Amino acid sequence: MGAPPPEERKFVTVIFVDLVGSTQISSQIDPERYREVLTRYYRMVAEELESLRGRAYNFAGDAVVGVFGLQHTHDDDALRAVRAGLQLVERVGRLGQEIGLPVPLRVRVGIHTGPVAIGSEASEQGLLYGATVNMAARLQQAADPGTVLVSETSYLLRCRRSSTDRCARSRRRGSRTRRGRGRSPRSNPARGARRSRS
Repeated sequence: MGAPPPEERKFVTVIFVDLVGSTQISSQIDPERYREVLTRYYRMVAEELESLRGRAYNFAGDAVVGVFGLQHTHDDDALRAVRAGLQLVERVGRLGQEIGLPVPLRVRVGIHTGPVAIGSEASEQGLLYGATVNMAARLQQAADPGTVLVSETSYLLRCRRSSTDRCARSRRRGSRTRRGRGRSPRSNPARGARRSRS
């Protein structure tokens, strides 16, 4: 039996988007309507990531794992991911209002930059491996509903490409270690970033 093909490694920014309170939502509406909510949510996340040159890489339940820098690398991939996360917080909230759900529709977003291994076999299609994905997931879990939490690595990369002075002020205040949902890395809440689709 031949050896499996070698894995491919990339340095990317991973964005983990999770729909808050999906269990509650599914219990209050009929299955077909819940399916419509998830379908529109998946489509919205994928479109937003693609508009900023990212990619929705994996859909699992009410979570979407997106990647920037997988196929084409940009110097500002971390900044693009932050912009996408902030846009999704707003857009998903509006989607819930448009659909007329009985509860608000919100997401939590975690972003981390680092190396990943890409599944190379057919059974691994759509899978990414490594601590970078796990860290983005942990940040998402630590984020408050309707917010974007960015690892220190992604935050510093974003600051290098941002023209605002918020990064300097945040660095002077210092990043924080999130508590309450298990130990998580030093991180920063993301705030407004100018949008660019080029």
